Amino acid sequence: MTALVAAAVVFAGCNAGVDAPDDVDDVTDPTDDGAGGGDGGAGGDGGDGTGDGGDQAYDQDSDPEFPGLVLDGTMDPQADNGSAVITASVRNNGNEQYRITNICVEPWSENMTMAGEPVQHREPMVHCMAFGLGTFENDTRIFAWNRTVWEEDATGLGTGHYVAAAPGDYIWQVHYRVYKGGTGPEFDQATTLSIGFTVTVD
Repeated sequence: MTALVAAAVVFAGCNAGVDAPDDVDDVTDPTDDGAGGGDGGAGGDGGDGTGDGGDQAYDQDSDPEFPGLVLDGTMDPQADNGSAVITASVRNNGNEQYRITNICVEPWSENMTMAGEPVQHREPMVHCMAFGLGTFENDTRIFAWNRTVWEEDATGLGTGHYVAAAPGDYIWQVHYRVYKGGTGPEFDQATTLSIGFTVTVD
């Protein structure tokens, strides 16, 4: 693992593997737009979620600068509890050695937009930004959205509550950030793979 840099505390929307508002996991950077970092060039474009997955939409992303690395997933618009659910998997099908953040900042993140505008579909949470790298391992993560959005109170103190999302089409993206090369705080290359789906709220 590389040496840690200074930790910070920030507010960020919650990146969850479960429904809001009850059980929400710690977060990474939900504002990530899918752009690659470092010298790794552009990351995935999030796709359009139009692949044929039967009753579920399918999408995948890869980066030729990171051979063997694949992020793919399906989106069920109506799971058993009525929520939309993304099941995302990342795997390394090649021989390259990759690294991921493994302290406060997760490699997974998510974001949502509607008509090109950001949507706060998770309650903003305080979390640390301590940074360190560990070895990449194949992983699967489940994200769920119960079609509510976070509405901040007029107090300006960061408090608020969930309300029903307005009718329309929401673009929901899941991202995974990977590094390679380098042995210290400076890394030769980084990329963010992204998959995206459309969730319709009636």
